[in-house]
Amino acid sequence: EEWYKYRVHLMKLIDYPLFDNDIHLSNVYIQLRGMTYQKIKEKGEFGFVSSYNWKKQICIVDTYLLDWVKNGEKDNALKIISGGPGYGKSTILKNVASILAREGKNVFFIPLHLLNLNEDIDGALNRYFEDDQFFRSNPIVNTHKNILIFDGLDELVMQGNAWAEKAKSFLARLRQKIELVNKFSRNLMVIASGREIIVDQCRSELDDNGKQDIIQLLPYYISEELSHKEDLKNTINSDLRSTDQRNEWWHKFSSQTRKEIPYYIYDKKLEDLTTLPLLNCLLAIAIQSGFEYTRTTD
Repeated sequence: EEWYKYRVHLMKLIDYPLFDNDIHLSNVYIQLRGMTYQKIKEKGEFGFVSSYNWKKQICIVDTYLLDWVKNGEKDNALKIISGGPGYGKSTILKNVASILAREGKNVFFIPLHLLNLNEDIDGALNRYFEDDQFFRSNPIVNTHKNILIFDGLDELVMQGNAWAEKAKSFLARLRQKIELVNKFSRNLMVIASGREIIVDQCRSELDDNGKQDIIQLLPYYISEELSHKEDLKNTINSDLRSTDQRNEWWHKFSSQTRKEIPYYIYDKKLEDLTTLPLLNCLLAIAIQSGFEYTRTTD
């Protein structure tokens, strides 16, 4: 009964109104793209693998994470979603948790600001579940397959000074726990999220500077400038960069409001708003409330 109630809770994580609006987030949610790295085997003489190289790839983040949960190897059990404010990091984690719960997986969605990170990982989790409304005690059994989703490395900033060291310390202890639990089989997978400035500070705690672990979120619209800066034309799945995801989002929003898509949403002046999920959503709500845009609008 505890698990049933908790999974029902997780399944509803993104099914809530947008800013007290009649439209629910689940009605307009689209999967963002991200940039990560893929380890490529380089074969030498006689066809044997002689070395490995890292190559950038573009992925559909939610789909990538779900496939990783299902098919990943035991020495690849940590993923970190990195992105600026308003990119939808928490929403991605909630959507992934919701899908995994629907599949009957042992998945836990844990806001990091509710953990006492001055304790060891197990102690912090025990205390968290003591105050949890669904379980009477810590339900995580190391011999079972568990997916822990920690939302908000940013929240470490709220727990005092030396935030970079707190984040590094947390990830170091987390990696130790993952390695201990996964010594013989892949029983623990962890997904976390954080703003770029924090994730970048933590790269030294990750193998290969985080190439295997970090997924950098990309905006709805990838400009030529961004594509050139990140060298996205030479990535695996580079064709994904050309899709303007604003089209899909606004079509979903339009179908909910039964109103035409405003002609000006692709205006260059609005690009900073329409390419980021949160700001794009706020703009849509403002338009629905009567906001009218002209080229002279500040």
